Amino acid sequence: MPLLSGKMLKEAKTKALQKIVFDGFRSPLVWMSHAQELYASAKVLWKKSSRLRRVESNPLARRLSRLLSVRLDRYQRPGFLLIGLAIENVAKGIVIGLADESEQESALQDLSKNHDIRTVLSKIPQNLRPKYDGKVVEALENHIVWASKYPVPKKGDDYSSELEPKDFEEIEKLYVALIWLGLEMCKDDIGQLP
Repeated sequence: MPLLSGKMLKEAKTKALQKIVFDGFRSPLVWMSHAQELYASAKVLWKKSSRLRRVESNPLARRLSRLLSVRLDRYQRPGFLLIGLAIENVAKGIVIGLADESEQESALQDLSKNHDIRTVLSKIPQNLRPKYDGKVVEALENHIVWASKYPVPKKGDDYSSELEPKDFEEIEKLYVALIWLGLEMCKDDIGQLP
């Protein structure tokens, strides 16, 4: 039997690696693991933001924080970005996990086109989907697309103070409900982990 040429070996390794990576993307556990990392970081930022809010309730501390340019949204905006991405990731993992194996690749391609969390959530069957406030999810989408990354939207019409998430705890409830749904879906896979 002839030996593989260097080029053939490289192509075989590339295909094997692509299969491993793609198979990983099919697993809701991979998506949930990544979501959990994002969530943990969001939680740290939100705690820091909460401490700043308490400080800013004191007039003298508020003046000092303004003087030092310590703004509340310094931690809040990135926190909303990360929790939004966490919700997006866990919801996408659930949708991919619910898809038939033959449909998973097209589901992955479809889901990777944007950050439309409401559309992703709508793909979860209604009897499984947790209840959520559409305005809160829309606000998270805005944070993912522009509000946490840029000081102003591309179009003035994109901004609305109604689309500012106010309550991290409400957002957190949606995240936790989705994680539990994902874990329930994967309980057989989790049981096989070393």
